[in-house]
Amino acid sequence: MKWGGTVMAETVMVVEDDEDIMEILTAYLRKHGYSVITAVNGLDALRLCEQGGMDLLLTDIVLPDMEGTKLTARIREQSDLPIIMMSCKKEAADIVGGLELGADDYITKPFEPSVVIARIKSVLRRRKRYEAPAASETLLWKDDRLEIDHAACQVRVNGQAIHLFAKELQLLLLFASHPEQVFHVDQLYEQVWGWDKHSDIRTVMVHIRNLRKKIEENPAAPRYIETVRGFGYKFKAR
Repeated sequence: MKWGGTVMAETVMVVEDDEDIMEILTAYLRKHGYSVITAVNGLDALRLCEQGGMDLLLTDIVLPDMEGTKLTARIREQSDLPIIMMSCKKEAADIVGGLELGADDYITKPFEPSVVIARIKSVLRRRKRYEAPAASETLLWKDDRLEIDHAACQVRVNGQAIHLFAKELQLLLLFASHPEQVFHVDQLYEQVWGWDKHSDIRTVMVHIRNLRKKIEENPAAPRYIETVRGFGYKFKAR
């Protein structure tokens, strides 16, 4: 973020009602050059989100007044603000549920603060990459059903604009930029989320499933994003 030629610190809002965790996260974020906004409940977080001025939301799932999942869903109704969930819930169903609501990443507790910083950097770095397309990449794909406009960050199905969450859009842009290229799940995670030893490839599969629901006429028999069994996924160019 720039203002008057000066590089401004990126702003992270932390939503956490545990004072000790909040203190640790705030200290680490500031140490790594981030500005920090804090909230101890979902309603305060929503009010602050309406005011704008933040680059990423880091929220616990268990909050005093509402679940972090509900907070994420409310924000997703209005914004593509990057969201990372934190939770002691480690079951696959909990992780998948959070990602399906539109979270960009999910961190299980207990965690090392350095891991949180790495995840934040990864999400923000990839968001910037996909927000600045080259002029030659403006219209990545157009056929009788699907149109992908990179410059406008817009996707149309049968002429109607559809809403994609940030990571869904980034996946689709990556696929459409490399038609017929097979991507292993690990490659997709590295390109869109940023690879690290704490990664969970289920994140990729959940987002692809949701993306298919939005762009495919029949998600069970996809026309665009094909599963290449034993290898990964590819975007079909025909």
